Parts: sequence; structure tokens; C-alpha cells
Amino acid sequence: MNKIALRVTDAAYALSCSSGVIYKLIRTGKVEYYKRGKDYFITYTSLVAYAERMASHKKL
Repeated sequence: MNKIALRVTDAAYALSCSSGVIYKLIRTGKVEYYKRGKDYFITYTSLVAYAERMASHKKL
């Protein structure tokens, strides 16, 4: 079963970046998220969409 949402650390691992970058994406509204307690969860579809947008901008 695929995850519907990822914790910040898992999202950072998936994008090969730091947790700080993920928090910046959250603050700037570039990824969809929800908060449960003190934890932030980034939706899988939002993370994939962000990665696809970045890949399309960085084509050689």
C-alpha cells in the first residue's frame, strides 16, 4: 500500500533535500500539507506534482 502522506523527514529523503527545505515549501505554499498534533504531513500527490514541476524547469 502506498502512503497518502509523508512526514517531513520522509519527504526530504524522497526529494534528496533537507527538512528545512520541506518546511520552506510548506511556508511558501508550494506543497499541500496537513498538521496532526505537532507533526506536518505532506500529501504524496502534492510532493510528486512539485517534483514534476521542478524536473520540467530543469530540463537540459
